[in-house]
Amino acid sequence: MRRTIKLWTPTSVIHWKAGITHLKNKPESQVYDTTLKSLFGEEAEQIIAYLLPGAELIGSLQDEERNIEINRSMLKADLVHRIRYKRLPSILNLELQTKDDPHLLLRLLQYHVALYEKHRVPVLSVILYLFQTTVQLPPYELKSADETLLAFYHKDICLWELDAQPIVKKHILSMYTLLPAMQGATPGLLKQALEEIVHSYGRQQIGSHLLRFHRIMWRSKMMSDQEKLEIEEELHMQYHFDEFIDENPVVLERVARSEARGKIEGLQESILSILAVRFSVLAAIPQTQQALAHIQDIETLKQLQQELILAPDEQSARALLKLPVQRDLL
Repeated sequence: MRRTIKLWTPTSVIHWKAGITHLKNKPESQVYDTTLKSLFGEEAEQIIAYLLPGAELIGSLQDEERNIEINRSMLKADLVHRIRYKRLPSILNLELQTKDDPHLLLRLLQYHVALYEKHRVPVLSVILYLFQTTVQLPPYELKSADETLLAFYHKDICLWELDAQPIVKKHILSMYTLLPAMQGATPGLLKQALEEIVHSYGRQQIGSHLLRFHRIMWRSKMMSDQEKLEIEEELHMQYHFDEFIDENPVVLERVARSEARGKIEGLQESILSILAVRFSVLAAIPQTQQALAHIQDIETLKQLQQELILAPDEQSARALLKLPVQRDLL
């Protein structure tokens, strides 16, 4: 049985200082998985208690579960925690989902079984749907003719079905990042939430919350574009959002990686230009480009560049690039 909801897929955007940057180079699901994983790393205890009544966090199992003997390419374990559920020791596997995935429940079942085999305590498999999409309702069944051979039950949590107003009324700050994806997320309510975030956390935590809030807001369908722009203006004019972007460690790391990537690509292109002038045959063959693509260290590329400038002949250049030597030229 499947509950079908119209899927809304606008261009995901982040407003940076120069305008709108489209997230084209990263899969959408990965962007939001990263966003929510960072939130659960900081606020897991309160969020789990709110989303799953009767659950009490004991600790994360992420590092431990990386060693489970199972085909990891088949699975996408997002957030695994030890919990007490209705006072009993349990394992929580929380999956983050942004869009319909027909293979999701089979993967969830595989990981459910692997977790139970390892820990021998009840496993709660929960799917947290961030944005409106098709929801796969339990149970997931395996049948043969008229017999049910297996029935797997999981829990679904759809953010768009949660009400934002009680969360703000009760001051559940850990949930504020997710407010824009909920019903009742009016500009007035979100402005109140933003004010509480800014007055309740240290500067680095404020930046992390605002970035996550901002990203989810622009993907959510629960707000109109005009409401989003109103909150966008509030973030920039009232809270100097640009400064938090500049200071955020994740953003700084990505900028550094981007700059390094640019330097590497520039050196690789420079080396190809040198080869085109000195050893045109080498510049034209795919093996050369493949050899350069495998070199991702800036200093190594700089040294190679200098050595190729001084290389006395093509065979020497081949050796520097670790290409096969052509015997007929010896």
